[in-house]
Amino acid sequence: MHGAFDQRKPARGASRDACIICRAYLSLLVRPKFIGLYRLAVAEISRFPDLGRTIFEAGALRAQETISQYLREMARDGKLELADPFVAAGQFMALTGRDTELRALFGIETKISPQEIRRRAKAGADAFLKAYEKTVPLKDLKERKK
Repeated sequence: MHGAFDQRKPARGASRDACIICRAYLSLLVRPKFIGLYRLAVAEISRFPDLGRTIFEAGALRAQETISQYLREMARDGKLELADPFVAAGQFMALTGRDTELRALFGIETKISPQEIRRRAKAGADAFLKAYEKTVPLKDLKERKK
């Protein structure tokens, strides 16, 4: 998953950065290999209890850690206000990907076009940024214009 984000350049705006992260995450969630592994893990966890933890740590936890690193970087760049980047990454994942992930896992959507991934990424990123994007107080904007 980490490699999916390596194309991101740090000098972009919050919306563009969040959309890039979201597109990479959504693209991962609909990959047949991901879906098959997830289904296999769920089916076999009762027989192999350690399998769930291993797959969770290598997959979802690693993705959350990777996303939290990018969110932390965006906060350092003054684009986001985050108390806890790891928690924000979990919220980002839930907000931007859960519906797509469930639809893929249950076979409701077996293919999603790049245009649809971009649309969902934008919608998810916009919703996430409503909570976390750093805003400039109105009085500061007025003073800048003088």
